[in-house]
Amino acid sequence: MTRRKPIWLATGILVAFGLLGVAAACGDDEDEAEQAVAHAVPEAVDSRAQLVAQFPADVQPLLADIPERVIAALWDVRQQVPGTVVFRMSAGELEDAQNRAYREEWGRITGWEVLQAGDFPTLADVKLQAESGNPEWDIVELGLANADLAADEGLLEKLDLSLLQHATDQYPEGYTYTDNWITYTQSMVVLVFRTDVYPLDGPHPEMVTDLFNTADFPGKRCIFGFPQYAGTLEYALVADGVAVDELYPLDVDRALAKLDTVKDDVVWWGTGGEAIQFIIDGQCDMGVVWHGRPAIRVRDEPDLPIAAVWDGAMLAPGALMILKDAPHYDAAMSLLAYSLTPQNQCDLLNDIGYGVPLDESCLSDFGVEWSVTAEHVAQSASDEDAAYYGANIDQLIEKFNAWLTG
Repeated sequence: MTRRKPIWLATGILVAFGLLGVAAACGDDEDEAEQAVAHAVPEAVDSRAQLVAQFPADVQPLLADIPERVIAALWDVRQQVPGTVVFRMSAGELEDAQNRAYREEWGRITGWEVLQAGDFPTLADVKLQAESGNPEWDIVELGLANADLAADEGLLEKLDLSLLQHATDQYPEGYTYTDNWITYTQSMVVLVFRTDVYPLDGPHPEMVTDLFNTADFPGKRCIFGFPQYAGTLEYALVADGVAVDELYPLDVDRALAKLDTVKDDVVWWGTGGEAIQFIIDGQCDMGVVWHGRPAIRVRDEPDLPIAAVWDGAMLAPGALMILKDAPHYDAAMSLLAYSLTPQNQCDLLNDIGYGVPLDESCLSDFGVEWSVTAEHVAQSASDEDAAYYGANIDQLIEKFNAWLTG
């Protein structure tokens, strides 16, 4: 894999040496040195306009709010033979929203293409690709526990954080990054309920743990038929009185005992699409759902009789990383850097509710209601302990499945 020196770095070095040369030639003549620096400032100011001017006129407006070093990186990629950056990450509606928000724009800017190679991969999938000697993917998504494991096993490239500084300098609470991966969204596992069953002007669920309150809110409830990612065990424990800061390590027997109290009323779902569709179809009166699913449906059908409860919801982050020996490292980095700008993230959040709210002032009413904003993070009860699941998931699946089918 050959990496070209970014044009912004070469330009910066030339400018620096140019100024040093001016200062040396002037010796102790401070007036001449100051004059030389004064003449250099307009050139530095003009460098952004010069970079933008190299691009075709029809894509120049797309660079209006993009940091200069990212523009330079995009130009550097544009000078390479056009290729395809391959993603392996969450697909479906999220993929479509990313295409609309920034992937298609990035393609117009660079002349490259973006290909989605499949849905969310497992750590084993990533390991197989990275150790193949000829990986096909560039950017992959993993949960944080698996992201750390992948980094520890040498399966990931280091990110060029200098190209992401415009984002990381203003990353909001709940959004994290390392040298090898960066959170690109937060999902909150909200409780969604039917407002024609529990009207908003009467008693209705107000905490996620009302999922277990069958006395006040009888009816069918939808729960993820898997121990991780959607609060299946955590919400049961909190409803049973466990403090959120004492959840881990999980008391699995206690969680299953609490789930026993609603088991006869549960409709189990296996995909995010099922989670919200079962509620809309009336198979469930309430259920836990990754927040983007109801967001999409409300966006497209504003009159749907559903509402979401954020209070006590659990955060579940998704992270992106570049695979070791990825065939198109420079292009992948430029795409990550371009996507993680405030306006591009607002475009994504205003479309689907997923993304990083780097600047909440550009959020639409929909974006404010359905994104994981600072307000919603403040309402969250806990983060999923990715390290705990990374170490225990196999045993948890075995025990949960035995209980589920028992």
